[in-house]
Amino acid sequence: MILPIIVVSLLIFCAIGSFIIEKINWNNGVCKECGCKWIYYDSDHESAKIYRCSKCGSSIWISWPFIIKHK
Repeated sequence: MILPIIVVSLLIFCAIGSFIIEKINWNNGVCKECGCKWIYYDSDHESAKIYRCSKCGSSIWISWPFIIKHK
């Protein structure tokens, strides 16, 4: 009875941690390296969105549904 509660708790903890890490990396749509805005580049097979900085070439993968407008 305790094992399923532990497993569910760990899954919830991992999901929240992943969300927080992606939110920090998203940095309100601004590249942490050079300060330019992230530009939508592509999506992977699991619908994670790939953003790239046009100035320095850094990229990020966002899998959580942040409110993001693609241009």
